[in-house]
Amino acid sequence: MQLGTFLEVGISLAVMYAMLGLMCTTANELLATFLKFRSNNLKGAILQLIDNQQLYRSFYNHGIIKSELEMTAKQPVRTRQPDSSQLQNAVPNPANDPGDAKKPVGKDAPGKHTSYIDSNTFALALLDSLDTSKPITTVQEALDIANKLPQSNVRDIMLNALNDAGHDLQKARDSIAIWFDGTMDRLTGQYKRDMQKVTLLLGLLLAILLNADSFAVTRELWRNSTIRTEVVQKAANLPANEITKTCANEPENQQETCGIKLLNKRLADLAPLPLGWDLNAITADSGGLLFLLLKIPGLLVTALAISLGAPFWFDLLQKFIDIRGTGKKPEPKEKG
Repeated sequence: MQLGTFLEVGISLAVMYAMLGLMCTTANELLATFLKFRSNNLKGAILQLIDNQQLYRSFYNHGIIKSELEMTAKQPVRTRQPDSSQLQNAVPNPANDPGDAKKPVGKDAPGKHTSYIDSNTFALALLDSLDTSKPITTVQEALDIANKLPQSNVRDIMLNALNDAGHDLQKARDSIAIWFDGTMDRLTGQYKRDMQKVTLLLGLLLAILLNADSFAVTRELWRNSTIRTEVVQKAANLPANEITKTCANEPENQQETCGIKLLNKRLADLAPLPLGWDLNAITADSGGLLFLLLKIPGLLVTALAISLGAPFWFDLLQKFIDIRGTGKKPEPKEKG
């Protein structure tokens, strides 16, 4: 009896943490979309990479980059970019309007910034930006122009790539693309660390809003077998693909609507659990401030549990269900 109760309480808590984790993931996606985290991070990274103002302006006025920004502004859906060699032939030479290099771009430019630039596209546009009056066709031509640039990190990177390329301009582009990819990898790592902090804060906010006090919920689950049974039944009927549901692949202009629907659904999935605030319980007789202070540890535990992520709790939930039931059925033996 005790073991069964322990397992049912464990299953119920795992359901709560998993659903709150999914809500947190959805809220993260909504926040990232609304505040344009990815596109702003990319814009800031490019500003640091191309630390020569003239080259930076020429880069953003390159035909390939301009077309990408225009496509982002008109079509919120992020699509896979074509190969840079195809773009080179398809997009007019950036020298179409040499005066473009004098126009304000980058952080001062209006409109949307793309959240993704292919490394080969970046390398092609950067080398072409050395001379906006005509296409660059040889390594020596690019070297002559790069040597005249003021001292900067991007100048050093380009000179190294060009010197190592011999007479192969494509090899220089490949070296610059590798440099860009390395920077994007570091940017992605930093983005994930930042979002982990956001997840922890959102988890704490969710715990407070829903009064998801781990200790109070555990006590109520232990006392109330009806709630335990209802939650366990819901856990057994959760779709196997529940964890894969996300709005990240939806068109950007539909992500907010999708996210709100998912949040409402997952909030409904929490219905059997003893969550929510009972304002009548917060009275002078209950201790008032002391009552709230005693809830802080339980809310913090919930926030930390949410930060572990929904996949962790779904895996643990499945293990609890296997133990409670007959366990996983053995794989049928192959007939010899």
